[in-house]
Amino acid sequence: MINWKIKRELKNFIDDIENKNVLDFGCGDSRYRALIEKKNKYTGLDIEENSFPKESKAADVFWDDKTLPFEDESFDIIICTEVLNQVDDIDNTINELKRVLKKGGKLFITMVFIFGEQDIPYDFTRFTSFGIKKIFEKKNFKVVEFKKLLKGKNSIIQIIESEFKKYINEKCSKNFKFLLQFFFKIILLAIKLLFKFLPKDIFYNLHTVNLIILEK
Repeated sequence: MINWKIKRELKNFIDDIENKNVLDFGCGDSRYRALIEKKNKYTGLDIEENSFPKESKAADVFWDDKTLPFEDESFDIIICTEVLNQVDDIDNTINELKRVLKKGGKLFITMVFIFGEQDIPYDFTRFTSFGIKKIFEKKNFKVVEFKKLLKGKNSIIQIIESEFKKYINEKCSKNFKFLLQFFFKIILLAIKLLFKFLPKDIFYNLHTVNLIILEK
């Protein structure tokens, strides 16, 4: 659910952008390459060592988690989705992103807020909506847009679904996986039906991911 929502937000952001040099920072499997390459030049960058093997990554360039291998002001746009919570030195990383971004260039960033730990043991940082704005404003970025993604009831459903799937994949033998998946679908359906009887804003203070668009 959250991956689909992030992709939709990115599509809305990138649709009117053409002939720009775009960096996908922490690209992983480069799932946004086709979307970006329709109208722009795409460069996917990732780190060599984390919980995902290097051979599973579709990066064009790898970096050492210290200095980005690009000249100053190399990119018009930087995409950074679900990555900054996994960098060892977020202050240095933001400085490097700012260095390689052109004046007037934009950063499209999503960061996990309430969610199970990811990329274990490389999940280091979580920011509230106030914290993520503050850290970038201190670096003299202008906040262009800010959104909380998957709010309220949807955030609860996303967390339950994600954690249950993780449990099945990591803890259960193949013989029990199908049976547990079947029961899980029933349980999730029951939760969704229950939520229909609760006030619409019952979990108003919860959200799964922060989306922030910034300008240098």
